[in-house]
Formats: sequence, structure tokens, C-alpha cells
Amino acid sequence: MSPNGGGKRQRVEAPLEEGITKEDAIKAVLNNWRVLFGDKYKAFKGDKDVIMAAIKEDPYAMKLADKALRDDKDVVMAAVAKEGDLLEFAGQTLKGNKKVVKAAVESDGFALEWASDDLKNNKDIVKAAYKQNPGSLKFASEEWQNRLKVKAPPYNWTKPWLNPN
Repeated sequence: MSPNGGGKRQRVEAPLEEGITKEDAIKAVLNNWRVLFGDKYKAFKGDKDVIMAAIKEDPYAMKLADKALRDDKDVVMAAVAKEGDLLEFAGQTLKGNKKVVKAAVESDGFALEWASDDLKNNKDIVKAAYKQNPGSLKFASEEWQNRLKVKAPPYNWTKPWLNPN
């Protein structure tokens, strides 16, 4: 909800001397999201629609979003569903959100590193991370590390032909 209490998102305006509209910014990020690195479009780093368009092109664009948008569930979900490791840049609250973290670990098991301690001890989250990448187990709670290590021998990097599958 916006500070004006109206429930609508507040429009972010670019500096008037540049004459850049929100629609111009969306077109620019759809062509190349890296325009957000420059000063010309910096006023739009806090605009959800512009950032969502940029994330559609490349989820790593989330890293350029203002802090408030990195606390926005829609923005973070759009990014971590494609690149789970972006959970690192999400707000603390979302690192404890089961739905967000599950999407992240299903995309990249190592995203478990950035989950809250509670979720590192959550059966569904740990198993989803482990299924995506067994190496992610090192980020699970000690209890889950002990439970799952018994079932799965460590990966043999020196003699990979000895590993199952």
C-alpha cells in the first residue's frame, strides 16, 4: 500500500528535464535491462513495473531494485523462481517465507544458504533443496544434515565414475 493510503502504487517520476516516462523506461529495460545501471533511469529502480519488466529479461536485474522492492514478494518470487541464488538479495522477511524459499531452492538448491534458520530446519524446504542439489545439504540445519547424510554417501569428486547415477 502506498504512503497516501489509497492502496494504489505511487508513480515514480523521472526528473522532468530528462522527459523520460515510465513507458519509456519499460521499453528501455525490455531492450536491455542494464540501462538501470546508468543515471538516466535511476529514478525507476523503485518502480515495481519497471523492475518486473527488467526481471522478465534477466532475473539478476533484481539486484538493482531499491531495497523496498527487494522486500516485495512478487518481485522476489519472479527473480528466485528463475535464479534461486538471488534469495541472497531478498529482504530478511522473505528469506523466512516458505513459499519464496521453496521456489528459490527448487531453482537452485544452494539458495538454502540464504534461508532463515527456521526454514533450514524445515522438512519440505530441505528436501526440495537436497533434491535439486545434494550438495546443498551443507546449508541445512545440523539435524537434517545428520538425517540425510546417512542415506546419501558424499559425492566422490576424485573418482566420479564410482558415484551412483
